[in-house]
Amino acid sequence: MIKNKISIAIPVLNEGRNIGKCLSIIYNQNYNKKLIEVIIVDAGSTDRTMEIVKKFSKYGVKILDNSLKKDYDTGKMIALKKAAGEFFMYLDADMFLDSNNWIKKMIVPFSNKNISATFTKFVVKINDNALNRYLSYDSLQRDPLYKFLTPGIESVIVKKEDSFYLCKLRLNNPPPIGLCLYRTELLKRFFKGDRFQDLEVPLKLLIEGYGYFAYIPNTGVHHAHVNNIKHLIKKRMRNINIMNDNTRGYIPDYEKRLFKWVDFTKKSSILKIGLWVIYANLLIPLFISGIYKMLKYKDGCFMLEPVVGLAVTDSVLWSFIKNRQGLKIISGTKNK
Repeated sequence: MIKNKISIAIPVLNEGRNIGKCLSIIYNQNYNKKLIEVIIVDAGSTDRTMEIVKKFSKYGVKILDNSLKKDYDTGKMIALKKAAGEFFMYLDADMFLDSNNWIKKMIVPFSNKNISATFTKFVVKINDNALNRYLSYDSLQRDPLYKFLTPGIESVIVKKEDSFYLCKLRLNNPPPIGLCLYRTELLKRFFKGDRFQDLEVPLKLLIEGYGYFAYIPNTGVHHAHVNNIKHLIKKRMRNINIMNDNTRGYIPDYEKRLFKWVDFTKKSSILKIGLWVIYANLLIPLFISGIYKMLKYKDGCFMLEPVVGLAVTDSVLWSFIKNRQGLKIISGTKNK
C-alpha cells in the first residue's frame, strides 16, 4: 500500500498562522514525497497564506482558486475533481497530523477491498488552550450538546483487527464521522455536485453499498479548533445559518441532508431536546459531570463543561428560534 498516491485537499482563507505548520508535517511524513499530492484551494487570502504555500513548491504543491464561491465545502469539491491520488482526504489548515507515520497507518486497512475509507480521532495537546483541550478529549471533538445527540465511534465497531477496528456505518443515529481518507474512485463516482459536505459523505457511501470504514486508534489529528467560548459559539451559529450567498448552513439544507443530528418529525426527539435544554441550563448537573471528568483525566479544563454546555445549547436554540425556517423544522411542519 505504500506505493499508492494520496491527495490531500486544504481549503484556505487567510491561514497564515497555520498553513506552514500543516504543510511541514505533511511533507515530513515517512512516505515517498512524490506520492503525496497536496492541493491548496484558496478563497482569496489577503495575508501571507499564499506566500507561505509557495515555499513548498519544491514538493509540487498545487494551488487552485476558489475566490468566487469562497466556502470550504466548494473548495474541497474543486480539489476532488482535480485529485490524482488513489486516496483522497481534506484537512483544514489548523489540523495537524500527529505523527510522521500517519499516512502509513491510515492506508494499511485498504488492503481489505471492502473498506471504503479510514478515519481516526482528534488528540489532546497539553499546550492547547483549556477549551480546545476540553473539546479534544472527545475523540470526535463533540461539545456536550452534540455528545448528547450523537453516539461515539464505539457504536459502529464490529470487529477488532491487528491495527484497526472494522466499522459498519448506519443511517439511524450515526456518529459524526467526517474527516476520513477515502478511496478517490468512490468519491468521483458518487459525488457530482459542487460541494463536499464532510458528514454527508460517509452516509452517501453507505447508501451506495460502501458502508465499511476502518477506525485507526493508534494515531490522530490535532485540531486547533477554537480559541475561546465566543469563537466556539460563532462557529456553531455559522454552521447552522446562512452566512452569505454562497455558504449554506444546517437550517437551509435541512430537508436534503442525510446527517440531521435530530429527527424533528419524532415527538420523542423534540422531548429529548427539551429535557436537554433544561438540563444544560440548570448548570449543576454539568458542573458535577465536569468535576468527575477533571478527577478522571487530571485536567482542570473540564471545569468548562457547564459553561460550554450552556453556551452551545442556548446559542443553537436561539439560532433556530430566530430563523423562520428553523421554527418550522422544530414544529414539524417541514418534512425530512
